[in-house]
Amino acid sequence: MLWQDYLILCMLLMGFWFYRKFKNRKSSSQKSSRHSSLTKKEETALQFLQARGYRLQEKRPGITLQVKWDGKEKTVDHFSGFTVEKSGKVSLVKLKKENSSPLSSGAYRNELLLDYLLFQPAEILLYDSEKKTFKELDFSIGGSRSSERLILKMVLVALIVVGIGFLAGLLLEGVLY
Repeated sequence: MLWQDYLILCMLLMGFWFYRKFKNRKSSSQKSSRHSSLTKKEETALQFLQARGYRLQEKRPGITLQVKWDGKEKTVDHFSGFTVEKSGKVSLVKLKKENSSPLSSGAYRNELLLDYLLFQPAEILLYDSEKKTFKELDFSIGGSRSSERLILKMVLVALIVVGIGFLAGLLLEGVLY
């Protein structure tokens, strides 16, 4: 083996070591006893969703934020309810606050928006433990999602039509048999 081979091997091993180190650090911070289990209301919501085909993806999803204020850095851990998945669609499940609608309180609205932006779920499911119902909450930032999907579908159809036209032209010229 040449010295370059040893260098590449060392770089791969160091990369693997860093990956394992930071992966373990993230998972160990999420496994703290305070944030590892679900409450009774959350367990009830999870059972309700599992009966409807949802699968638990993660308990207490969390993210670490670095906040710099007047030159001082502070680390903030932000945790939320739990995430479920159904048909490849990930949803964040949160308990509805007592005696309030999700949009009546500015602080609660800000919390939901923060969760939506940090965890980027397809939707947020709000569980009302009193009525035993879920409400779906979806944010639309900078335009409607349905119009973006429509434009994407139109571009995809146009590319397929152009590709079929190109292949038909090659067939008519005798390039493809």
